[in-house]
Amino acid sequence: MTTGFIEKAIARAEGNEAFVGHALLYWRDRERLDRPEAAKLLGTSISGYTKAALCLIPPQHSAAFAASVDRIARHAGCDPYRLLSVLRDYGIERAFAEKYGCSVGILLAARDNKETDKES
Repeated sequence: MTTGFIEKAIARAEGNEAFVGHALLYWRDRERLDRPEAAKLLGTSISGYTKAALCLIPPQHSAAFAASVDRIARHAGCDPYRLLSVLRDYGIERAFAEKYGCSVGILLAARDNKETDKES
């Protein structure tokens, strides 16, 4: 029963742009990672990944952004620099998508198309 509750909580966090889980899902989709692979790259366990996912994303333009991300990383037992990188990339790509009126999915598709062109 607890596992089902946790899965529902993660799914809700992944569906809400205010949560780290949403940024982690975006990163996982971009890099084609499942949760265990993402947890490993973050230097944590699935439990740690879950703890991070359920945290709110600190305001990107706040002077305390890096310190807030460090607190999340310590809480989740993950690499603070990797989590900071994931959240900054997500924030930048989201801001770009909002500015130019496209979805983040369009950016992923454009990136995938560019990678396909390189392979040709």
